[in-house]
Amino acid sequence: MTLEGVDTNGDGMDDVYAVTGYDQSNENVDIPSSVNGVPVVEIVGSAFAEYSDLKTVWIPKSITSIGADVFADKEGFILHYEQITLLYEGTYEQWQA
Repeated sequence: MTLEGVDTNGDGMDDVYAVTGYDQSNENVDIPSSVNGVPVVEIVGSAFAEYSDLKTVWIPKSITSIGADVFADKEGFILHYEQITLLYEGTYEQWQA
């Protein structure tokens, strides 16, 4: 999994992290809730798309935004998540798929 720091307030420091991609190093992905005390809050669109070897993804409740097509073209994998409230950028049909 690839993480990228984001400076949200312009002070030159990473205030949050986003999951930006999947490096295929592990078929079971456990997204951390923080990196060095900085929260992981977003999964950007298409981050896990088109990788057939993905088996499970654990999403922590620190995630508040999931981009469109994050899990595009996925079949037969398990998505685990804590009780969370989040903003999904895709359609309801895309989420159901």
